[in-house]
Amino acid sequence: MGGIEAIFVAVALGEAAQKMGLGTGTGIMRMFTAIPTHATVAIIMGYYIGKAKFDKKNRIKYHLFGIGGAVLFHGLYDFSLMQNEIKGLKLIGALASLYIAIRLSKKAIKMHNEVSPFNEENQSEKAV
Repeated sequence: MGGIEAIFVAVALGEAAQKMGLGTGTGIMRMFTAIPTHATVAIIMGYYIGKAKFDKKNRIKYHLFGIGGAVLFHGLYDFSLMQNEIKGLKLIGALASLYIAIRLSKKAIKMHNEVSPFNEENQSEKAV
């Protein structure tokens, strides 16, 4: 592992340790929601960054949607779990941001499959 990679690993481990030190409730919520949240955020970002690669005309728009969507949903998720002022926001905010991200991820997957050359329905149309 090179120096740059080691720095990223150290920062990621430090961030994870800091987040887990926020309290038992936060740790328990993260235990059940962190992986699905990161997966859905990655799908949203990947979908739009992938679209940007093939659509030169709208490249900047898709980059902004991809990175902006990932930052928005990850930020809402983190904010909800890290704040201690409003009772119930940890649960409601984290689950709401996760729910919306899941819905958007399913929509992105469906839109991608509709135009995918690997979709069997699209292959049969080209063969005819």
